[in-house]
Amino acid sequence: MKDGLLWMITNRNGLEFTSIELVDGFVRSRWNLGDGEKSVHLDQYAVDDGDWHTVRLERFDYYITVKIDGGGGVRQKENHESLYSRLDVDPNSLILGAFVVRVVEISQDFIGCMNDPRINNFYLGFSGTTMYGTATPSNGVTEGCSSYDPCASNPCPASYICIDLWREYTCGCPDGSMEDEANSVCLPINECLSNPCLNGGTCVDQVNGFRCDCLEGYIGTLCGTERVAVFVPLGLDLGAILAMILCLIIIIILLLAFVLYKRSHDQKQALALAIDPDDDIRENFINYDEEGGGEEDQDAYDVSTLRKPTDPFEALVPKA
Repeated sequence: MKDGLLWMITNRNGLEFTSIELVDGFVRSRWNLGDGEKSVHLDQYAVDDGDWHTVRLERFDYYITVKIDGGGGVRQKENHESLYSRLDVDPNSLILGAFVVRVVEISQDFIGCMNDPRINNFYLGFSGTTMYGTATPSNGVTEGCSSYDPCASNPCPASYICIDLWREYTCGCPDGSMEDEANSVCLPINECLSNPCLNGGTCVDQVNGFRCDCLEGYIGTLCGTERVAVFVPLGLDLGAILAMILCLIIIIILLLAFVLYKRSHDQKQALALAIDPDDDIRENFINYDEEGGGEEDQDAYDVSTLRKPTDPFEALVPKA
């Protein structure tokens, strides 16, 4: 569908309004805030392609912005030409899809699918009553978005493909081909005709592009870069290398001096304790609980003779 009314809401006398409509497959918005009709036409972004699109009208005082599919670039336009900024809308005046005058006259009839109508981000729905009014379905409005397959009968000539536009179709060329309008045929595009590969590379034609198979020694998308071995110099002169060697020698000498000092210190400490550092002092211990561990030498360990005598004794005086 290329033409039809999408949205319109007015004030109580019907003179002031905002509307969104489809004109030749493009979105146009019109409004009147009391100082005459103004409009914006997004004529660089078609929406009659059979896909879902989101249309959003934002008004802040007299500044109006219309966005399609999130806006940005050709999907958005602004206008601030109005002199007035107030619009007291009548919620019951909202119309979706067509003008209906006394049920017998219908104009700007929209044929297609609609979903998620909102005012101030409030979901209105297509049935029932809300704070904004009561939805009143008209003739020919049904729930769902049913459609037949317009490409089922293969209406396009050979070499063309059928593109579904929701109850309509168009014929186009598949990816990787272009139309020869004179002969009404789609011809494959050979991207290798221009010999894009360099340095003896082989071009392989692909859909929407090509690939270069490079010879040995070359790399890159077009084989334009030579593969070479790269050596990264350290950037050190002879003086720096000799300084590094000297530092290593000094470190080794310091380590040897520390080892010799440690060994000399250990030997002096062992001599001070009258212990041969090479002896295993564990050999001087005997376990008396084992056989041969001193059964015949029990008196040698009798400490009673070392005690202070408690009985008086006569002094031994040498006789003349």
